[in-house]
Amino acid sequence: MLTIDIGNSRVKWVLFDGGCVLEYGVFTYSKHSFVEDLAQANMPLRDQMVWLSNVAGAEIARLMSQIMDKQSCVSYQFATTQAQQCGVCNGYRQPQQLGVDRWLAMLAAFHLPQRTVDQALCVIDCGTALTLDVLDATGQHLGGYIAPGLTTLQGMFNHRLTNISIEPAHPRSVTVPADNTEDGVVRGCGQVLLGGIRQMLEDSLPESQKACIVLTGGDAQWVQDGLTLTAETVYEPLLVNKGLHLVAGETVLAAD
Repeated sequence: MLTIDIGNSRVKWVLFDGGCVLEYGVFTYSKHSFVEDLAQANMPLRDQMVWLSNVAGAEIARLMSQIMDKQSCVSYQFATTQAQQCGVCNGYRQPQQLGVDRWLAMLAAFHLPQRTVDQALCVIDCGTALTLDVLDATGQHLGGYIAPGLTTLQGMFNHRLTNISIEPAHPRSVTVPADNTEDGVVRGCGQVLLGGIRQMLEDSLPESQKACIVLTGGDAQWVQDGLTLTAETVYEPLLVNKGLHLVAGETVLAAD
């Protein structure tokens, strides 16, 4: 089974055999050159059952469907957000408004072996956008936050201010004031992001329950190092793909 996670700027794919990861890859894409970018990624599409998560819009979904039809996939299916699935209950008033990548990440995180049954859960995706979702120990989604990710924050200066040009980067330190403008922006954005996450965690995690924090996304390791949290923290780069695999397995069992 091939799982494909199409994000806002990157695609992650994982080929599973049962519960084992056989192959995986990640690549950056542009919406203007999506077909060419995909062709260079050498994903093993032919003769595979494919499950996809797509947050890049209808045009990317259409192009992806055309490619899979040409590659003679056994079958393919785009996952959708549900009100309840795999032991998790969606906390949105209108469940379909919750992004499918956030939904799949929560499903996978809830079933990670590192989380014990008495632990609340916080899932943080550190990508183009920063998303943070909280679940209690029973799998009830308590809601979430959405904010600009680190590179998005830094990139805003290039679009808004004509006299500043910033190359997005992970700041080596956010606690030491900078002695030049570019480092000042990079470190300041890092402070804003890490400080925001700390406040979100403080405000939203149930005080009466132990918590497991799961991080994913391109900036996740930098965020994990910068937060220095006392709560158990798990880094899982393939979280959405594992959520796709989980949903596919439940779908097959339901059909049987």
